[in-house]
Amino acid sequence: TDNQKEKLDQLFANGRAPHAVILEGDDSVLLSTAADYLATMAVCDEPQKPCTKCKNCIKSINKIHPDISYTKGTGTAGRINVSDIRRICSDTFIKPNEASCKVYILDNCDMLNVQSQNAFLKSLEEPVQNILFILKCTSSYSLLETIRSRCVTININSQKTACVDDEAVQLAEKIAEALCESTEYPLLCATYFSGKDRSYYVDVLEYLKKILASACLNNNEFGRKEILQNLNIYIGRKKLIQMISVVDD
Repeated sequence: TDNQKEKLDQLFANGRAPHAVILEGDDSVLLSTAADYLATMAVCDEPQKPCTKCKNCIKSINKIHPDISYTKGTGTAGRINVSDIRRICSDTFIKPNEASCKVYILDNCDMLNVQSQNAFLKSLEEPVQNILFILKCTSSYSLLETIRSRCVTININSQKTACVDDEAVQLAEKIAEALCESTEYPLLCATYFSGKDRSYYVDVLEYLKKILASACLNNNEFGRKEILQNLNIYIGRKKLIQMISVVDD
């Protein structure tokens, strides 16, 4: 969407450039498109990025740029191994071939185990200049908080997932309110689903996760303000992160 493109453009506004971006979403095609767009901006020669006309843009668009690396993982699960992460981290110390920046696009980062993420952490803590990491995943909460806190996270939603079911949102808010209560009864009442199909339950949990995430990040992007404030007061950030992980499972 135009709003998502604007968020991507802002990453390179006023001569700035991020060193690590997490792209999260459930549409793999949109994630790849966004990652390719970011990579093209990163290697573009012109002030207005991406110009789509310079040699770096053309090579990026055709996926033949020597300074853009694509890591998809191996095996049926497409898991990126710790050896792949270590190879990437070592490669960052080698200067770019043609562009002023090197880009590393990593697929299926939901599948990164703790060992792989910890191996990656030092490169995020002490980033080499002119490097951009792009991590693609379904949910950024599948990554360690130490990884997330050192990256810019952008949610890439398809038009389908962007449509909001008001009834499901209201139930998710009701559950969030019940989580703040001192007794379990309001939560039992809120989580009693009747006469709905599985897709409705999935939507409720997805909206609940967004409410918990908004409270955790204190950004007021999803959920009523008073609910988000109560979640922070009565539950706290640490437990909110744990709850998000439970909802993801």
